[in-house]
Amino acid sequence: LVLPAMHKYGRLAPADAAPLLAAEAKGRPYLPRYRGAAHLPPREQVAEVAAREALTGASCAAAITPVDEDRYDVTLGKSTVRVACYPETLRAYGACEDLLAAKPLEPKTVWRGEVLSITPKKEPTP
Repeated sequence: LVLPAMHKYGRLAPADAAPLLAAEAKGRPYLPRYRGAAHLPPREQVAEVAAREALTGASCAAAITPVDEDRYDVTLGKSTVRVACYPETLRAYGACEDLLAAKPLEPKTVWRGEVLSITPKKEPTP
């Protein structure tokens, strides 16, 4: 977790340290390991990450507006990205010790995001 930006990361390796710090120094999340803003619920985190990936890592704050239960409009700078979020079930160990104890895999719900459209924000006409 990077503060005060509230950027949440996962599955970091030592090789990620330098590019992550360089991106954060520029006010941008490091997209290869970015999991979304920590203050957002899971579906909104997925929508934010999908929008940033679609716009190649915009450094501005994201404004997220629910369209309905499964779709969000994510505004980054002058563009709005519509993202559909859907659940996917996979099976994984609950903890590392479960692997060592040969416990069975547990079902786990994860969220996936799909970019539906990107709309550039129109400038006001004088």
